[in-house]
Amino acid sequence: MVSTQPLLQQKHAAKYSAQYAEPLAGVFANAFNAEAPPYSHILIIPAYNESTAFVRQLIQQHFTRSSRILVCLVINQPANKYTRITRLNQRLFDFFTRDTQSFTCTSIDHVHQLAMSTKNTIDFLCINSCQPGVNPKQGVGYARKLGCDIALDLMQRNIVQTGWLHCTDADATLPSTYFETPSIDENISALTYAVNHQFLPKAQGFYQLQTQQANKLYEASLLYYRDGLATSGSPYAFNTIGSAIAANPKHYSQVRGFPRRAAGEDFYLLNKLAKLAPVLELKHTVTLKPRASQRVPFGTGPAVRQLLNNEAFLDYNPKVFECLKIAIACLPKLYERLNNIDNTPKVLLPPGALNSATEQALKSIGIEQLLTHLSKQAKNPTQALRMSHEWFDGFKTLKFIHALSHGPYPKLGLEYLPYTEGLDYSKPK
Repeated sequence: MVSTQPLLQQKHAAKYSAQYAEPLAGVFANAFNAEAPPYSHILIIPAYNESTAFVRQLIQQHFTRSSRILVCLVINQPANKYTRITRLNQRLFDFFTRDTQSFTCTSIDHVHQLAMSTKNTIDFLCINSCQPGVNPKQGVGYARKLGCDIALDLMQRNIVQTGWLHCTDADATLPSTYFETPSIDENISALTYAVNHQFLPKAQGFYQLQTQQANKLYEASLLYYRDGLATSGSPYAFNTIGSAIAANPKHYSQVRGFPRRAAGEDFYLLNKLAKLAPVLELKHTVTLKPRASQRVPFGTGPAVRQLLNNEAFLDYNPKVFECLKIAIACLPKLYERLNNIDNTPKVLLPPGALNSATEQALKSIGIEQLLTHLSKQAKNPTQALRMSHEWFDGFKTLKFIHALSHGPYPKLGLEYLPYTEGLDYSKPK
């Protein structure tokens, strides 16, 4: 088939697929009927020790503005942790062959299955990455990358005709408007959705309510950080939650896809994408099942477990965002300052322009490297500002805030933080 992707997007995708995609990504196209109409959307879901409940939920769900949907399900587990495929992973993989009333299933080499829906418009391409398993250091990052790389290959073959690589998780409930996204836009590198940690009313026992309370608190912490970046003027002020991301295939290809990391893969992908084009936040809300997971070494699951175990939960002092605002406000002045000191980056700004805490934090993250780079490469103020924001990215911003937190503005307990007003942050009994 001839791809309907724009020529430039085809070029980037073809180069990526040839040089950087996972080796398995291009082997699944033969599972599809070449005469069948293309899918209108693709959804990538990594699954490690998940029940079949999320699949049943997707089967029953109706999405507006969609016709055929393909779910690329990457079932995975860490290598060397288990001697065989786990019971839940095997049950999930087998579900599509055993539930013959809902699916007709084609299995090839026990590596993947194409489960064609008999009652709905959602099909599942199931990838079995359980034996020998995934490198524990690559974890969910590898699973997301493999799923997106497969999706990109199917787009190039016109099996999937969509503008976005939609990514979510097995604990997510998607709104009916989930696929009501903007048409692909070269000026948008990614989409993020709002999130809400909430149990269904029928599943709200004591433990569930305690877990939901802890998740709500961590959710508020994430919003606090995002809003702190936004009020400081950072272009990296967006949610970085893997359950609620959609990537532009062109820009995904340019940044070489998801990093193979056991955690934080969502943060690092969006950090790279935001340097190419803005990240657009949508108002559609993805509902996440509250839980204390140990699937990843850091992130929501471990933080919730920390709260449930009555361990101290500290968060950033609001003063760090005040310093960040001062630091970001100085970026447009750097080019003029460099010219005034004969392109010798010895002094950031005139004495008194920065408070000592901000200046020390900037020095700790290597601001001199940026000054040297600007003095050699920047040709005008506009280019200098773009280069400054690319350098002072989401990762450097986090290091800047950590420098302040380990210095003059230590993290605070929950009772001193503004976002806990109206939230119950008492310890579970």
